[in-house]
Amino acid sequence: YRVMIAGCLAAAAYLLALIKIQPQGKKATLAPAIGIGAVIALYFLGTFLVPTAVQQFVVNPNELDKEKPYLVHAIAGTRAAYGLDKIQTKKFEATDNLKSQDIVDARDTIDNIKIWDHRPLKATYKQMQVIRLYYDFPAISVDRYMAEDRMWQVMLSARELVPGQLPAQSQTWVNQHLQYTHGYGVCLSPVNRVVGEGLPDLWIKDIPPQSKYPHLKITRPEIYYGQATNDWVLVKTSTQEFDYPQGDENKYTTYAGEGGVGIGSFFRRVLFAIRMQDVNIFFTRYLKTESRILFNRNIQQRVQAVAPFLMLDQEPYMVVHEGRLKWIQDAYTISYRYPYSQPTSLGGRQRINYIRNSVKVVIDAFDGKMQLYTWDEADPMVRTYAKMFPALFKKRSEMPAGLAAHVRYPKDLFSIQAVMYESFHMTDPRIWYNQEDKWAVSRELAEKTSERQADEGAAGPGITARHVTHGSRMAPYYMIMRLPEVKKEEFLLMVPFTPTNKDNMVAWMTARCDGDNYGKLLVYTFPKKKLIFGPMQIEARIDQDENISQWITLRNQQGSQVIRGDLLVIPIKDSILYVEPIYLQAVQTHLPELKQVIVAFGKKLTMKEDLRAALYEVFEVKKDKVLPPTLGTDPATKPVTAPTGNTSQLLQQALGHYEDGKKKLAAGDWAGYGASQTALKAALDQLAKDLQPKLAPTPAATPEK
Repeated sequence: YRVMIAGCLAAAAYLLALIKIQPQGKKATLAPAIGIGAVIALYFLGTFLVPTAVQQFVVNPNELDKEKPYLVHAIAGTRAAYGLDKIQTKKFEATDNLKSQDIVDARDTIDNIKIWDHRPLKATYKQMQVIRLYYDFPAISVDRYMAEDRMWQVMLSARELVPGQLPAQSQTWVNQHLQYTHGYGVCLSPVNRVVGEGLPDLWIKDIPPQSKYPHLKITRPEIYYGQATNDWVLVKTSTQEFDYPQGDENKYTTYAGEGGVGIGSFFRRVLFAIRMQDVNIFFTRYLKTESRILFNRNIQQRVQAVAPFLMLDQEPYMVVHEGRLKWIQDAYTISYRYPYSQPTSLGGRQRINYIRNSVKVVIDAFDGKMQLYTWDEADPMVRTYAKMFPALFKKRSEMPAGLAAHVRYPKDLFSIQAVMYESFHMTDPRIWYNQEDKWAVSRELAEKTSERQADEGAAGPGITARHVTHGSRMAPYYMIMRLPEVKKEEFLLMVPFTPTNKDNMVAWMTARCDGDNYGKLLVYTFPKKKLIFGPMQIEARIDQDENISQWITLRNQQGSQVIRGDLLVIPIKDSILYVEPIYLQAVQTHLPELKQVIVAFGKKLTMKEDLRAALYEVFEVKKDKVLPPTLGTDPATKPVTAPTGNTSQLLQQALGHYEDGKKKLAAGDWAGYGASQTALKAALDQLAKDLQPKLAPTPAATPEK
């Protein structure tokens, strides 16, 4: 290129000289062509022939030595751009020495193993808590809350209102823009609790919201700003808004917040009619002086309207804070111009080669008030934005402690870092050049659901339209666990690694989420000379187990479907435990229920009705008191014991349980209905046992008798 610059300057000087020389005849045409032709020839020679010759005769025979300086820069630049240079690596022995007492000592970890997968849980929420057809649960998020003086991992979903799900005759302009304006409340359940016949233990449920614990009480349950609120609405009008259903009647309300923009004047009505391209805004008689219009109600659109220079995480999540519902949205500063960094795509959207989780955005679900907090204050990009827009950002320390306790490391960023770390954990240019130690994010047997097809297709709502993807990349998952050499459990995000094209595990990566440890990345590597089962190998062992495969085959018949949840890799002390939940769903009801839990440790593999029973068998526990009683069950739900008594009493008990179940079913109390069915089954089993001797034929009995 330097030669080309000199050649172009020389050709330019030559052409200028021709102006003074003014050649005549053929030279007048030939002389300028020679100058221009020389530049073209030089370009062809310098950009094609010479590079090809250099590659063939200089680089190829000495490729590693020639590329080594550039590899050094590429490795260092990529690791810095994605924050991989701050990862701490430690060794993890992965022994098989875990004992039952170790399970007892790791109670907080065991009690928070996620046996509720988000796909079946979402379908269960819809069946149990949608209440009316115009409500929906757009997404399930994972968080942690304090209860009973302990930290519990929970799953939570906002009950949003979707006017498009109203019957066709009810989708009028007034309904869509004046009456059906907001969702109502949330569902919240711990990831490990099961009640009744395999249903989640709802800590927050129903309309109005009923909370199991006082600090989870919701005083402002309305959701005017959310993930499914994609249209504008008019509030404080002369017609009341639908608030929530109550029996056969509806409750109505008038918006009491300060969200939106005033639209009471004639001039504003004209402007907003043009802005929204809807003349009904101008002609409606429902508007009053104090009326307001709420728009940009989708929380991600709302953030983008204020800070379009930020890239947003794809998974905002809701938090119950001081009686109000708040959304937390992670935001990134990104660039495509970081020197020597290898580019990638952010969620299949935008090509980047630099990323930082520099901003946390909090949006109030009731009034839409939004606050941006600078979270990574070492990031030069967010520091620059904060200087450009000083009124827009607050410091990390200014976030209320109750909200800061729910901040978590975002999955999008962690996924990108994990994928980049597959190659860039290798810092030696020679090893990187040969790709001899390349990793891959572990794969698992995943059952994917087409939500749109399952919800709207002929199969009806629920997890029915499924296809199995063999060897899908594992998504990172949150869990509460105790890191090696750490004395207390904490909220973490983790994912395991395997060698490329192999299934055994070589390492696992985790991001810490709590307090001052937020954002610290750790990688624990396994001994290279030892076989550590990877997720796909455990899945293969499950498929090969005669009892498990037979159970799944028998129940995966017409009328019911077996759903296999995510396989979880759970480090405990210096060992690895594997857990996979199994759900059963009737085709008619589309209500998935947790029926079995598979536990694998070392060479042992078992499937039982709950996590506690599976752990009992794997670790050969003899006494019931060795393991904590809260593993997978609600302590308030006492195990049903077989009733005793004469036949008449047993019949009365069974009838009582049956009638109680009918009442619970009519009231929509699915957990209570499940408990009644369990008690009914126990009474009938005991009755059958008591009557068995009386019903057995005597040896002398004849067919006629």
